[in-house]
Amino acid sequence: MGAITVRDIVFLLETSSILVSEDEPIELVIERFAKDLRLRGIFVIDSSRRYIGAITRYELLLWTRSHLGDVPEDFNWKILYDLKAVIRSSKAVDMVREGSGEAFVHVDDSLSKALSLMMRHRLNDLPVLNSAEEIIGDLKLPDILNKIMKEKETELNQGDA
Repeated sequence: MGAITVRDIVFLLETSSILVSEDEPIELVIERFAKDLRLRGIFVIDSSRRYIGAITRYELLLWTRSHLGDVPEDFNWKILYDLKAVIRSSKAVDMVREGSGEAFVHVDDSLSKALSLMMRHRLNDLPVLNSAEEIIGDLKLPDILNKIMKEKETELNQGDA
């Protein structure tokens, strides 16, 4: 299947994630995210527009759970630390998933690297950064799956010829 790179898959400057400033109030971030069902992720940037990290659906679930005031019977108390941090969140930067600032790719990175980052950080959407560490697009799991399926189809068709 050859060496596939991020450039082979991603549509630059086309993103299904929102970019939010690290100082943006979390209520506004959630409101923006909730209004568009096509959005997949939230990428947090600093004042220089550099990527800081991601707010994942897990953090959004914790935030929602805390605001509903409902703790289920089977609640895993080991995540209490995470829950407390999310409850105290007032700005986007407060809710950035720990370590997610390392979860990004550049256009010339290999698909293998992208998949490793997705698995390690449990993300299905990675920001694509330029050399100034600014977000220029995002790499989504469905796009990767489509590319792999097209490659397999091409291989099968060439084998039949």
